[in-house]
Amino acid sequence: MRAVLKGLAVALACAAPGGLAAQELTALARVDPVESTVKDGWFGKTDLTVALSQGVPFRVFLLDDPARLIVDFREADWSEVARGDLLAKPGRISALRYGAFQPGWSRLVADLAEPMVPAEIGMPVDAASGKARLEITLESVDAEVFAKAAGVPIDPDWTSALTAPPKPPVAGKDIFTVVLD
Repeated sequence: MRAVLKGLAVALACAAPGGLAAQELTALARVDPVESTVKDGWFGKTDLTVALSQGVPFRVFLLDDPARLIVDFREADWSEVARGDLLAKPGRISALRYGAFQPGWSRLVADLAEPMVPAEIGMPVDAASGKARLEITLESVDAEVFAKAAGVPIDPDWTSALTAPPKPPVAGKDIFTVVLD
């Protein structure tokens, strides 16, 4: 029986595409500057798209004085994005800033030239590649509507996630290890 298992393991290793090369496992989503865009549309709408190498948890909120859209990611690598890549020409979004926020968290700040609120927010993930796209459609609103929508969300789970140290991985009962001798 042991010989059969050894033979099966060798056959699987030889049949694996590219051999048994280690795959890079990371929770870091890389931002694709080519696929990421900011586009002003008709009727006071603006689309902000951030293309990512994988889906990550995020949150979106607004701040006032000055008007800003804030997107927090766990975690996005902005190192491949140059200053003018996402916002070639200022419009309803007048400036973008992005980078590390706290350990394990990244932030995108969009300065708004006029009061705007998110009308649609989504992050579709491609099932085949695992790539994700954060898609936010903003629409123009009155200053009063914006002021009511603005403010840092009160979310104790988010706050504890920002301050809590990462938990060490725990081996599950359903995981087994194959050892060849």
